[in-house]
Amino acid sequence: MPLSTRPQTMIRYIQVLPQPDDYSQPAIPLIWNDEDTSWLQGTYLEDSVSNYRKDLELHWSEALEVLKRADWEVSSYTIELFMWAHFVFSSRQFPSVALAGDAGSLKPGYRPLVEEGVYSDDGPRILLPLIDGIDHIQETATDWHFDEEGLAVSKPFEMKPGQVICFPYDKADQRLNNTTLLRDFGFILSNNEACEATLTFPFDPSVALHPCHSIFSVASTVDECYASADYIYLALVSVRSPSRDVRGPVNIVHELSALSHFHPLLVSMVSFRVANLLERMALRKDPFKLPTERLKKTTIGYLVRHMQSMLQSMTEHDKLLKTPQNERQRRAHAYRHEQEEILQEIIEKIQEDS
Repeated sequence: MPLSTRPQTMIRYIQVLPQPDDYSQPAIPLIWNDEDTSWLQGTYLEDSVSNYRKDLELHWSEALEVLKRADWEVSSYTIELFMWAHFVFSSRQFPSVALAGDAGSLKPGYRPLVEEGVYSDDGPRILLPLIDGIDHIQETATDWHFDEEGLAVSKPFEMKPGQVICFPYDKADQRLNNTTLLRDFGFILSNNEACEATLTFPFDPSVALHPCHSIFSVASTVDECYASADYIYLALVSVRSPSRDVRGPVNIVHELSALSHFHPLLVSMVSFRVANLLERMALRKDPFKLPTERLKKTTIGYLVRHMQSMLQSMTEHDKLLKTPQNERQRRAHAYRHEQEEILQEIIEKIQEDS
């Protein structure tokens, strides 16, 4: 629908959104140009953003075919506009169950979760004008209430006149690390409570190493349920800073302190890869307990070598980068610096513990 034919209120809302040709906007890496994207080389986001683009390009091609079959004029529906629209929606959307009474759109099995305050991805996603422009902060919860009079935002504490209302994109017990924030929202936090380095995956988990490998190749956990499988995957391959992450080790009860910083499922997948047949049989019975000293040592060595390789790759790329020239590059520079510091700290801590 052309902008001129839309309701006046919708036109005003669209005009305040980031525009496709506004290159002053930091935006998300998905729509960065090649020069800005080069600042992600060596990090997890390098391949993640590339794969993200390929996936959206496929969806765009499929959408064009549908429009063509309906005899639509599609010359103006470019891949650049499609990426921009995806960025605007994905970085600002809310679960529709945020609006009271919309739980009926969910499958019956999910409704009790919604009634208990747990949002699900199963329902539609929507934009809430003005609300979607509230800045992010890691603080106490923010609630919203919708009725016939409109939408209201509330805080669980008294606010003073002129105090800025900010909105937490996450929860106190489930913070988003800077990899997620940069990829999905286009910014990072210098004092992020979730101080994690997100690893490039040490091997392809979709490639079977053994008939039983499938039990370790699902990127999901019982204690990590934020939004979608992709967020779960980020949690799976992240390693926490021992000194800067306020939540402490991710796997604090692990028998080896050197592996307490990694998600237990990641440790199990790595262990299974390097295990011999007898060790694999033992891992099948208890996937989170390493059965032999050889396997413990080999698993630690495997992870250390992978992180050293990743750190070396990032360091080599650093030599090719110059002074950041815009806000996108400055944010990417700060992000890669954080990731390098965490990797270096983890490597030193593991070697010390081992």
